[in-house]
Amino acid sequence: RLKSIAGLLDVGDVQSILLDARTMTTDKAVGYCFSADMDGVTWGADDARLALLVWGCVPDAVDAVWVQNHFQWIVWSSVSLARWLPAQWCKFWSAEHVLGLLRHRYECKYELGERLALRRVLEVDAAPQRLIVLCITSIMGSRADTRVEVTDGWYSIQA
Repeated sequence: RLKSIAGLLDVGDVQSILLDARTMTTDKAVGYCFSADMDGVTWGADDARLALLVWGCVPDAVDAVWVQNHFQWIVWSSVSLARWLPAQWCKFWSAEHVLGLLRHRYECKYELGERLALRRVLEVDAAPQRLIVLCITSIMGSRADTRVEVTDGWYSIQA
């Protein structure tokens, strides 16, 4: 299933891609699959994990949970950029772009040891009063019991 990553770029039915972009949510992003070719072959989080392993990433570091979490937020933020900058949508909305960002996140966390502010707060390595910018991704519940999900683009929490 894993073919040339370059072959995954700009392939597929443009109308279905545009519909995917208009209707994408964080829930849909975790299971999203890009069209890899005209025969209906798709490319998603499992394929991204295989590509990371081929590149030499440590298997324990890029387990299914880690890949799915980051795949979800990269897909969601990429489609948001594609909607915001429609003239450049193919720059952001491709399997190649998603895989590049997954590799970047791996390098940041495991090779450089960097962690974002939200992760440091969640792991109690930074004060919860620390100022950070978060994005509301969903509002859940009823008026009397409203909860929100917020993200820094890498991780999310419910508040």
